[in-house]
Amino acid sequence: MNSSESGVRRLFHLLLLLYIATVGVAAAYYNWEYARTNGFLRWAVLGEVVPTAKALVWPYCILRSHDSAGTATPTTTEIERTRLTKHQIAEMEVKKFILAINYSQQATYLLNSAPHENLDDYPNIKEILADRRKALEVGQAADVNVLNSVFPELGNRFKDEFLEAVSLFVHGYETSSDSDFRRSKLLNDAWADWYMSHRKAIEDAANGAIGAH
Repeated sequence: MNSSESGVRRLFHLLLLLYIATVGVAAAYYNWEYARTNGFLRWAVLGEVVPTAKALVWPYCILRSHDSAGTATPTTTEIERTRLTKHQIAEMEVKKFILAINYSQQATYLLNSAPHENLDDYPNIKEILADRRKALEVGQAADVNVLNSVFPELGNRFKDEFLEAVSLFVHGYETSSDSDFRRSKLLNDAWADWYMSHRKAIEDAANGAIGAH
């Protein structure tokens, strides 16, 4: 045997010893990982099989995990979590929409319960304005795009007609502006006409968003 062959064999033996040493380290790591991920009971049953098998081919496992990291696809749990988050957002925005409508309807009820020619003649004008301001505050916090996703045009109509009508009513009273009151009525009528023509579908969509039955 010449010196070159002897050198190759020594190098091979050295690499083999290094590999065996790394297998021991890898086995300890994969056993720990397996127990952490799958629980102690499953590790006690399969701890000498699965982790040891991975340890023997640890270079392949590392390369595979590196490749899969760049092309990972969402798991079913991750997709479900995203879907649930979107549902929760829709539920929250629909509840703002409903609350704003309820506040405004309460003000309308007070207006219609004892009609007067002038707003200043209403004994409960403060409550009426307070309800309209609450409707405006809650409604403006609602996300137009989310409402549009619940039902087509709902967010835009709600903002441009309903909320604008409420805003003009409050501003009209504060500034004694008849033009604001007239514009408020026109927008409110437009909103009411559109809403009533789609009422059943809107209510079904809203109930679906908030999980009502």
